[in-house]
Amino acid sequence: MRKGFHGLFTCAIIILLLASCTATKFVPDGFYLLDEVKIHTDNKNVRPSSLKMYVRQNSNAKWFSLIKTQLYVYNLSGRDSTKWGNKFLRRIGDAPVIYNESEALRSQEEIMKAVHNMGYMAAIVKKNDKS
Repeated sequence: MRKGFHGLFTCAIIILLLASCTATKFVPDGFYLLDEVKIHTDNKNVRPSSLKMYVRQNSNAKWFSLIKTQLYVYNLSGRDSTKWGNKFLRRIGDAPVIYNESEALRSQEEIMKAVHNMGYMAAIVKKNDKS
């Protein structure tokens, strides 16, 4: 009984610690963290996975499609980048990917070129911003 309670308590503490970490700690005011990039097509012959290589910005990696662990490790570091511990955490973690409008437009242009090269001359590529 005591081991079960101890394990449950440990899991609850880990979940609370992960939930308390903010993913936007190093995102400047007025900027946005890039959460995910999705490509949708209405033509079954064009696979979204074949167009992923033309996307200029990709969001931070997720474990099991749920937790951005590398971003959380990076966010554990402090603001002072001269300290050894902060340097180590930043080196093993991933910096937050900030949404960049010009990169999104370049991705749109690259995907348009790729679709035209596939033979779909009347194709339309739209960027969809969800805020």
